[in-house]
Amino acid sequence: MAKVDVVMPAYNAASTIERAVASVMNQTVASECVLTIVDDGSTDSTPDVIIALLESNPEWAPRCRVVTLPCNMGVANAYNAGLKEGQLPWIARCDADDEMMPDAIERMLEAAERVGADIVAGNVEQVGDGTQTMLTPKLTDGLNRAPIDTVNFTLWNKLIRRTLLLGAPDGKPLSELPGVNCWDDLSLTARLLALPGCKVMSLPGAPVYRYYLSSSRPSLSQSTREYQLSQRIMCVAELERWFESNCLAATYKPFIDRLKFKAKINMLRGPGALGRIKEWRATFPEIAPAIMSMSPDMSLPLRVAFRILSI
Repeated sequence: MAKVDVVMPAYNAASTIERAVASVMNQTVASECVLTIVDDGSTDSTPDVIIALLESNPEWAPRCRVVTLPCNMGVANAYNAGLKEGQLPWIARCDADDEMMPDAIERMLEAAERVGADIVAGNVEQVGDGTQTMLTPKLTDGLNRAPIDTVNFTLWNKLIRRTLLLGAPDGKPLSELPGVNCWDDLSLTARLLALPGCKVMSLPGAPVYRYYLSSSRPSLSQSTREYQLSQRIMCVAELERWFESNCLAATYKPFIDRLKFKAKINMLRGPGALGRIKEWRATFPEIAPAIMSMSPDMSLPLRVAFRILSI
């Protein structure tokens, strides 16, 4: 009997989705997995690739469903659409340009059931520019001390108990914040980790996920930087409102303060940074006194510099 719903948002992923789908359907415990592919209004041949892939592997059909959105609605909405399709006790995610390791579900599921964890976070192999790097989640010290980096708040290296989505004190089901397409994973993962009684386990050993960096990815344009900046600020504001409405704001103020700092830091990076100091000071000004202590993953000289700029 299947136990794990795997959600795969896909947008213009024709060149990579075959690899991603195969990595889910060929898990060592394949019968435990049901894959939901959400085509987020792709304009390339992604829909045709999906159809051809399922036609050439008819044995996958009982364990794979495809949801097609009418237009490009963004990764958060695509993920949420896939989330609603499933009812199995566990949830995982695989992006359409990455792949799960063959035994990822088996290892995470065994660990979760053995220790009674609500979230199991595994190591990640990052591949790009001819290098391979092991990324290890650091969540055991709690949300307030978890570094705000790639693998702590991504969904694709985690197995999550579905009932956790119904565990918020306000009784409202949790999902990714609609419209938040930067930090979309973080918008859900941070709230799950903050839930009272949530049991988290970091899975040691071999990676559970292979994350591909594009070797040809260009430098971010100014417009893209501005979009990411506005998205991250919106994400933080929405998260803060959620923490307040669930009476968790005081408990997790150190996390929210660090997130505010991380969200606005790009104002002081790239061309024109010196001209944005006034904007920097006006965005989340309440965190200025805490800058020296809020960022353990940043060197002391940098913290001093940012504190001075905040005065």
